[in-house]
Amino acid sequence: MFLANFKVLEMKVCRAQGGRVSNSFFGRSRCERVKRAAVGVLGRFDGYAEVVYEVEGREYRGRLLPLALAAGGAEAVLVAPESLAVLAFGSAEEAAEALERGELGKVFSERVESAFGARARVVVAQALGGYRGAFEASFENHFDNVVAHLFLDFLGALEGCGELVLDVSTGLNVYAAALLEAARAFVVRSKLRRILQGGAGVRAWIAAVPPVLGGGRYSVGLYDFTSKAFFEFPLRDLEFKPEDFVLSPLSGEEKEELGERLRGPVERLKRVLAEARVAFNALKYNAPLALYHEEIVNLKAADPAAGLEALRSIAAEVERRRRVAVEGGKLSVRRLRLNRALVVNAALALALLESLREFHSAGVAGAEATPSGLLEVFGKVYGLLGLGLNARFLARDVAELTSGEGFLGDAKRNFFAHSGFLSAMIEVRPGGSVAYRRSAAPLVRKWLYDPET
Repeated sequence: MFLANFKVLEMKVCRAQGGRVSNSFFGRSRCERVKRAAVGVLGRFDGYAEVVYEVEGREYRGRLLPLALAAGGAEAVLVAPESLAVLAFGSAEEAAEALERGELGKVFSERVESAFGARARVVVAQALGGYRGAFEASFENHFDNVVAHLFLDFLGALEGCGELVLDVSTGLNVYAAALLEAARAFVVRSKLRRILQGGAGVRAWIAAVPPVLGGGRYSVGLYDFTSKAFFEFPLRDLEFKPEDFVLSPLSGEEKEELGERLRGPVERLKRVLAEARVAFNALKYNAPLALYHEEIVNLKAADPAAGLEALRSIAAEVERRRRVAVEGGKLSVRRLRLNRALVVNAALALALLESLREFHSAGVAGAEATPSGLLEVFGKVYGLLGLGLNARFLARDVAELTSGEGFLGDAKRNFFAHSGFLSAMIEVRPGGSVAYRRSAAPLVRKWLYDPET
């Protein structure tokens, strides 16, 4: 009876969202509006046998699992390492020219369609190590680079996907590992984008495919690929400098030149992240009244898309410093090491900003901060975030605020200990709403930007 009632509820929710329930994918009943993708690593362009994959009671035929699952409604996405150039080009010179022009993706896509008779979205991944084919190629690179750029590319290639199947049965291990690392960050980002709204984010599975030894039937197991997102600010501080995005040793002159080139996008990124940090701290440290004051935190001006564009510009500028050379018929590519942790955590902070902006727009913007309104709006979101104590303290401090009691002692300590309500900073307006005095706004913003000093 419970299962039947759940199915009815699922159908109602799905239809309310403009979709309909279907059993056509992995044997699960789900809303057809969900965009699905099957992602795998391409190890070569030929030599894959056509087989039948059995996935949760259904059969899919193809030479690669992502291409086979396309028949079930998924978009096939193939991660193609640059090293495939030794199989796609006849000489190192041709490969170098295509790499410099950014044409590898186009060439690889055409080879996939020609070799497999199917179309797929091809995402070119940076290569690592040495390879031999029509010529030799050496990629002096770092795993951090492969993961960071793959993650940034997934933000476009997998945009809007609600479900992912990750096939790690093909390609070299280093690229399968990079795929999982990038996918993990992508899943966490999807959860942070809706964390204040209770959104579940992208659901992902790892496909366990047995070794394919030729034609035949192969049973594929799907296992949850879980990554948790927590309501914490992803960056410890915003004091990073332009040169911090590169971990490779640089000469003084190189560091100065790189810093000059990155200064603009880094400053744009930090301006957006500063508003995200203050807004986050207003919730985390229970000072919700700050979100009603643009002079304290201006979420309207903090555009996550602009921040992401700046972040992409930073990564692209570092990538422009790669060195591509051909000597003795051998292709050599050298790259600086990008700070993967800084890039990914900045992107996660921007995702959190998206959720903060949506929450602010829906429940705070344009409203007056009445005691009952504060309790209703923030009590609910504190419950979603697991910040139950914040809700209890807020209820206590709103009651004490309306009773006219004040707090004595250290001002900053009392600010955070009493939900941001200090009588010297607060004014009660004729209609019963409360606000910070204009003169107090700069100090409130300073405390929220850095609560611990």
